[in-house]
Amino acid sequence: MANASIARTLGSIAILSTIALSGCATGPTPYQPDEGRHGYVSEDLSDTIVQVTFRGNVETSEEEVETALFRRMVDIADSRGAETFTVVDEKTDCVTTLRTSPITTCTYRQSADALFQYNFGVYEIESLWHDSPQREYEATATIDLTPTADCAATANCHVTSEALASLSTPPS
Repeated sequence: MANASIARTLGSIAILSTIALSGCATGPTPYQPDEGRHGYVSEDLSDTIVQVTFRGNVETSEEEVETALFRRMVDIADSRGAETFTVVDEKTDCVTTLRTSPITTCTYRQSADALFQYNFGVYEIESLWHDSPQREYEATATIDLTPTADCAATANCHVTSEALASLSTPPS
């Protein structure tokens, strides 16, 4: 009787472990609206200025996050009928989480820009309790939507139709 109870308990633990692990990230963050923590978010700052953010999970590379951010910028420009959009400001941050003791987890933000790095929070320290740090990238841009198709005199300007075509063409 005791063996049957132990077997049921072990079986329950195995099922709960499987359910808990299935909630973990199983690949890079897909291109999707932010549903709690990962994906894209857009905020209108004016009629033509939009701030766009894409946050990836620990399995999403910096390049994948920046590509998803650009795709979101193009989708916004296309859906609003803007012939061009100009990237006014853009940055990518790295958020690192690390366990420093059995009960303590610390998080810090770091710029992903090699020329202008900044850090705040805790630094990676040697600890018997932590595995490798978990890094998540977050890219943010502010774009200015314009109805004209002329980018000649504007830096960081993109023609919406050309940008849309480049996204639908697989990289070579």
